[in-house]
Amino acid sequence: MTRHPKTAALVARVILPDGTAEAPAMPAVTIGGASIIRREALEKVGGFAPEFFRQAEEYDLSLRLWDAGYRIERFEDIHFGHDKVAGGRCSALTRRWTFATI
Repeated sequence: MTRHPKTAALVARVILPDGTAEAPAMPAVTIGGASIIRREALEKVGGFAPEFFRQAEEYDLSLRLWDAGYRIERFEDIHFGHDKVAGGRCSALTRRWTFATI
């Protein structure tokens, strides 16, 4: 990243316990827990927006990084393990938190 100052984040492939991969719907979007984000870029765009608690914060942050002139690079050959089940964001607890903030 030192040689590429306009790269705000590096994103890796997320591997779930069953061996399947998880990825955002859009390429080159940050993924919570599988991204390395340049502190300077994060501070410049204001970090994660609390309005998007556990739902769309990665997309919001990525859009603001792009708007600020940064790039997000994705590397399929770097893997991060994630101990959750696919679709785990639809748990009753997540829905309760989501509707409590509306």
